[in-house]
Amino acid sequence: MLIPIGHDRGALRRLPVITFGIMALCYAAYLADDLARKREPEPVESLLARAIEYYVGHPYLVADPLVEKAVAAAASRRNEAGAALSEQLRGLYSVSETTRQEEQLVLDRFTASWRSARQARMDWRWGLIPTHFSTANLVSYMFVHGGFLHLLSNMLFLYLAGPFIEDVWGRGLFGLFYLLAGVFSAGMFTVQYPELSVPLVGASGAIAGALGAFFVRHPSAKIRFLLFLGFFRTTFSAPAWLMLPLWFLAELNSATARDTLAPGSGGGGVAYWAHVWGFVFGALVAGGVRGFKLEERFLSEAIEARMVAAVASPVLDRVQRALQANRLDEAWSLLQAELARHPANRDAALAYWELAQRLGRALQAAPVLTRLIGVDLRDGDTESACAHWRAVRAQLPEARLEPELAVQLSERLVKSGRNLEAGEIIRGALQQLNPRTAADVLLRLARVACSADRALAPEAIARALAHPSLPPQTRDELRQLASVSRPLQLDGTGPDLKAWRGGS
Repeated sequence: MLIPIGHDRGALRRLPVITFGIMALCYAAYLADDLARKREPEPVESLLARAIEYYVGHPYLVADPLVEKAVAAAASRRNEAGAALSEQLRGLYSVSETTRQEEQLVLDRFTASWRSARQARMDWRWGLIPTHFSTANLVSYMFVHGGFLHLLSNMLFLYLAGPFIEDVWGRGLFGLFYLLAGVFSAGMFTVQYPELSVPLVGASGAIAGALGAFFVRHPSAKIRFLLFLGFFRTTFSAPAWLMLPLWFLAELNSATARDTLAPGSGGGGVAYWAHVWGFVFGALVAGGVRGFKLEERFLSEAIEARMVAAVASPVLDRVQRALQANRLDEAWSLLQAELARHPANRDAALAYWELAQRLGRALQAAPVLTRLIGVDLRDGDTESACAHWRAVRAQLPEARLEPELAVQLSERLVKSGRNLEAGEIIRGALQQLNPRTAADVLLRLARVACSADRALAPEAIARALAHPSLPPQTRDELRQLASVSRPLQLDGTGPDLKAWRGGS
C-alpha cells in the first residue's frame, strides 16, 4: 500500500479557506448520513436480506431486477453448478394462482420497504444516478461519501493538493475550478454509463482535478510517500512529474480493464473514469492558466493586494510597541512609511486614522481613510465603506467625497433602500464638481440623485447636461429625467453654470 503523506511545497501565504470549507462540508455530510443511518428503524441491508431470503424460498415469483441480480451473484459465488440447478428447479414448484398472488404481494411489500428505506439515504438522495439524472445532484454528489475510509482517503488527497492551488489561483477561482472539475468528471462518467442505476458519490473526481492542476503547476514538488509491504514500512520521496502521471496511468488502466471484464458496470464500485476525466480537466485548465500567463497578469497582483491587509506586518508590530511606550511620533512616522509602500494595507490605514485622532491630525489622515472606502467598495463591503465615511464625518463635518467615489457609495446605498444617507453624499458631491469631472460620473450622479432625492435631481441633471462631451442620446435621457423632476430650465437661463463650464 502506498499513501502520500506530504510534499516539500509546505509554505502557504494565507489560510486555504475554500479547501478547508470543502473538507468541512464533506465531513458534516458524512456525520449527518451516519447519524441518519443509526436512527433507521431497520437497516436497509436487513430489508434487502429479507426480500432476498423470501425470493430464494419462492423462486417462481417475479422479483425486482436488483433483488434477482443479488440472488444470482450470491449463488454464483457459492456454487456455479448450484446456481444453474436452481434455475432448472424453478419450474418444479406447483402452487395455486391465489397462493402465488398472495406471495407475490408479500415479496413486493418487502421490496418496496427496502427501496423506500434506501431512497431515504443520503447517497441515493444526493448522489448522481445516470438513469435519473439531476442537475442539482451533479454538484451535491461531491460532498457525499460511501464510508469513512472513502472520505478519509479523499480528504487526504485534497489536503495535499488543494491548498497549494488555492494559494496561487486565489479563493474564488479555485472554488469555481473545483466545482467545474467535479461537474465535468461526473458528466463524462454519466455519458459513458447512461444505463447505470446506482449513485455516484464522492469528491474524487474534483480532487483528481486538483491533482492534475498540481501536476502542471508544481511538477518539481517532491511528494513524500508511506509504503507498506506486509510488515515492512518505509518512506520515500519522488517528484510530482513522475508520480502523478503514474497514478493517472494506473487509474486509466483500471478503468479500461473494468470495462473489459464487466461492461457497463461503471467500474464495479470505483468510478475510475471519473478520476481520469477529473485529472485531464485539471491539467488542461492549469495548462491554460500557464499558457496565457493568467497568474502573472491578473491573479498574483490581486492576491498580493488582499494579502497586504491579511498578513501580519512586522511594521505594525513595531508600531504597537511604539504606542505602548507612548512614542506617538515614531508610530506616526512608521505608519506613514508603511502606507507609502502599501496604500491598500487596511490594518495600517485604520491604525493611522486612530492615531491621527489622538494627535489631532484627523484632517491629515482623512485621505487615507477615504482611500480605504474605495477599497471597501471594490471588495463589495458597503457596510465598512459607510462606517469609515461616518468616522470621517464625525471628525470633519465639512468633509466631502470625491464625485466618483460618492457616486459609487450612493449607488450602493440606494440599492439597499438607504436613500437618506445617499442623498447626503450626493449633496456633498455636487459641491465637489468641477470642469474636470468626467461625463460618465455626472450622468451616474444624475441618475442616482433621481432615485435618492428628487430635490437634488434638477441640479445634478443640469450639471450633467452642461458637460460638452455628453452624447446626444444621453442628453435625451436626462431631459426625460428632468421632466419628472421639479421644474428646471434647460435653455441656459436656469442655474448659472458659466463658471462651472470654464467660462465658455
